[in-house]
Amino acid sequence: MVAKEVNIKEHIKSFELCEENGKLVLCTVLSSGTSVNINQCF
Repeated sequence: MVAKEVNIKEHIKSFELCEENGKLVLCTVLSSGTSVNINQCF
C-alpha cells in the first residue's frame, strides 16, 4: 500500500469535535455517491 496525500476539504459536508472518555474525537460526514466520492481521490 502506498500512502498518498489528498486534500479532502471540498468533500467535507460537516464535522464535530467532542470529548469521549477523556479523548478528543473528530466525527465527519464526507461526500459519497456516484458523482462525488471520497474513494475516488485514492
